Amino acid sequence: MPTFNYERAAAILAEAVTAGDLETCRKYGISPRTLRNYRARLNRDPHLAAFFREKRQALEGDWVGEVQKAILEGLRFLRLATQRADPSDPRAVTAIAEALKVMFELEMTREVITARLEGTHRLN
Repeated sequence: MPTFNYERAAAILAEAVTAGDLETCRKYGISPRTLRNYRARLNRDPHLAAFFREKRQALEGDWVGEVQKAILEGLRFLRLATQRADPSDPRAVTAIAEALKVMFELEMTREVITARLEGTHRLN
């Protein structure tokens, strides 16, 4: 019987959190059932949980900080643009409204991702 590859399983589990189950299964050539089995094992296997934490933190570290910086830079730019815009210019009003819409969507996406990361896959 082959030995369980903790590192691979943890990488798959961590990637599934952000990329989604189907995309991750396709990428690694596994079935959704295999992914479910990995999740079940994650909840009862401290060794796998430790590998998973490492992999998840590495994935999060790559993009979470960059997204946060980009959002803050966008907010600063939008604040400056709003102060300088002519409120009687319909193009300026439309541009600012569109920018606010994008910022709102980014915030909602961040909240969904955070909830997913902290949800059923949160292991401290």
